[in-house]
Amino acid sequence: MNLRSLFLIISLLIYIGPIIIPLNAQSLFSIIPPISGGFNGHARLFNSAADSSGIFVLGEYPYYKNGDSSRYKIQNIMLRFDYYGNLIYIKNFPLTDSYNLTQYYFPLIKKNDSISYLSALYYYPGETCATNIVYEMNITTGELLKERKMPKVSICNQSYAFENGYYSKTNGRLVLPFYLNTGLQSVGNLLVFELDSNLQILRQDTFSYPGNRFNIVSILPNSLGGYDGVGNITKVIKEYYQSFPIFISIDSNHKIIKTVVRKDLESFFYHYQNFSPTKDPNGNWVTLISKDTLNRAFDSTDSNYIPYIMKFSSQWDTLIWSARFQNPNFRFDYIFSHFTMSRCEDGSGYIALEDAFAGPKDSTAYMRMFKVSENGDSLWSRYYYILGKDEPTWYNTLLPITSTPYKTFVVQGSAGIDKTGIVKPWLMHFDYHGCIVPGCQIKVSLVDIKSGKVNPINIYPNPIQGRTIQFLSHINSTGKVRVILYDLNGKEVFRNSIELKEQAQYQLLLPEELFKGIYNLKITGNKIDLTEKIEILNNW
Repeated sequence: MNLRSLFLIISLLIYIGPIIIPLNAQSLFSIIPPISGGFNGHARLFNSAADSSGIFVLGEYPYYKNGDSSRYKIQNIMLRFDYYGNLIYIKNFPLTDSYNLTQYYFPLIKKNDSISYLSALYYYPGETCATNIVYEMNITTGELLKERKMPKVSICNQSYAFENGYYSKTNGRLVLPFYLNTGLQSVGNLLVFELDSNLQILRQDTFSYPGNRFNIVSILPNSLGGYDGVGNITKVIKEYYQSFPIFISIDSNHKIIKTVVRKDLESFFYHYQNFSPTKDPNGNWVTLISKDTLNRAFDSTDSNYIPYIMKFSSQWDTLIWSARFQNPNFRFDYIFSHFTMSRCEDGSGYIALEDAFAGPKDSTAYMRMFKVSENGDSLWSRYYYILGKDEPTWYNTLLPITSTPYKTFVVQGSAGIDKTGIVKPWLMHFDYHGCIVPGCQIKVSLVDIKSGKVNPINIYPNPIQGRTIQFLSHINSTGKVRVILYDLNGKEVFRNSIELKEQAQYQLLLPEELFKGIYNLKITGNKIDLTEKIEILNNW
């Protein structure tokens, strides 16, 4: 059996007394979903949405059509989980004979608790041009309600990619921005569609910034009956990229009435999978943006991105604060490529995530998470090894973060295992402290541990819905401790070992053959002797 661990580095620790973990109608978790059908166990997860009863995720797996290895296909899928991480359903997405549905770039747009919109690009067999289709779907049932094939651009090399739009409850319109690639090295435009409730196109507008790639990554409604957007302009000067962040304001007549180019932030830009820009309650923009520290040629794939969270005034005239995420193990052979951020609805701040591909000194990919307050104060940072620190991975990706109705977040992605090359999907549900074990942000005292007021290790959840159980350690061990599970007859049914780190969270994948019932979980070694009864609520 496998022990998967998630190691955390915490920059802010507080002590608030003994830990009490409530039992709710939901559970925090990090899981590898059971997806079958693909060859060699490959699968990926892309984007997600959440309603009051569960989590909806889109993904894919590769397969050979009719068992013919020369006919490689992609099966796109819809999955739903409850808030314990249990799989409720898995359904095939339509158009199964398409070569690929490139849905992983695009966040779902929420209409109400159960209805969301998806803009997707299809590549049909034999075609080199993508076809864009907009879907209205019920994320509770996995039912596709409506669809609209969007118009193709005039020539094949003029392709467009979806950015982050919105649904207006005021007029019932769906506003979808796209980056229009003109096929020219330094020219790209903003293309915006407005659709009604039947997904009929009401209008189509094209905006440009002469001589530049004009990439607006997110738009939100403004008080003028139009919308504001942020992104970047980029052009090639003497074979090297020059990039600046940009803000635009468009009025109800669909005219750009204001443009702000932040030339004080050269080389800061939005990665093409970064849909983070949002607004705080006062209308100020808060955004996760990256600085490329390399002077990169336009035909080079070399890059080194350092993430910042920045707050701008509503019209981008003032940079209110900037918070750089400082990695203590920073090296220039890292490549940071996927970023996401969202605002905590309790007003406590903003949580951002990035995946990190380590260089030759460390082949294990991991995810980093950090949080800043509404005032830009750094609160904490954490590392997550999705498949475990001891499982070398050559690949890890994360896609847009999703807020749930329970003041928690969901994020998903995939990770490639070094020794097999297999890409595994993963799904994480965590709270506003970055915890998958409640209370991971709390610093407990050694006095309380020695007096027995606080256990040196917290076990969560209990009872268990599913196959995973998490540990939160309040101590460091000088070596590994034994983790043993016994049934009530005293028979050992599982054993593993782990080295404990203070404030680190660990996840244990339980054996499939266990039956529901009561068990004793014993953790011993290095002056630790802890036994706790756990209850497993379901068979597999």
